[in-house]
Amino acid sequence: MAKGKKKSANSLDSLKRKFIRMQSPAGFGGARRYESLAYINVPAELGRRDAAYLQMQKYFFEAPFDIPCQERKNLYSRLIKLMDIVVRKTEFIHKADHDEKRSIENTKVLLYHRLVRKFFIVLDQMSDLQNPPDQTNHSLTELFGLLNMGSIEELEATFGRGEAALFEGGKKVFKMAFEQFQLVHKEHVKHFSKEDSERYERAFALYSELYADPDNI
Repeated sequence: MAKGKKKSANSLDSLKRKFIRMQSPAGFGGARRYESLAYINVPAELGRRDAAYLQMQKYFFEAPFDIPCQERKNLYSRLIKLMDIVVRKTEFIHKADHDEKRSIENTKVLLYHRLVRKFFIVLDQMSDLQNPPDQTNHSLTELFGLLNMGSIEELEATFGRGEAALFEGGKKVFKMAFEQFQLVHKEHVKHFSKEDSERYERAFALYSELYADPDNI
């Protein structure tokens, strides 16, 4: 994708049509290990989930903490939106696994992704108490004045240190969790037919390209 180029509404519609047209494994008439209608969509949904999750990690791992506060807030906003996608798709896959009486996408995987989303929400809220002259800081200043509590500089410094520690600590945790993410992926792939794998790869490639442009998130 060209740098700075944003997909138009028509391009997004085209992407959706391609997604819908992805051939169902049932259309090939071969024997399947899993037969539920929910499972038919799992490879494509898993491809989209993985694309969102890996792009989330890429944005987060490559971003230094010492960027301007507004840039950090923009980063957190993108990460939260990506994790919204990850959580929704994990919920779908978890239900499909349950319908198939499997435990690949177990409850722990779903809880982990929900926790990651909360993690970025906390970082976003902590950044609200940093230095940019926005309405939030103005309101805090007024509150401190009304309560005769003096300056909010100490509070800003405390939240700044907390945000920085959480930011860097989160990177370490996600790196350790990535191995588990890969194990779950390998377990899914073991159950894929050739057509399932192709549908996964097409969805993963399409959404990886889409999410690589921050303007599309």
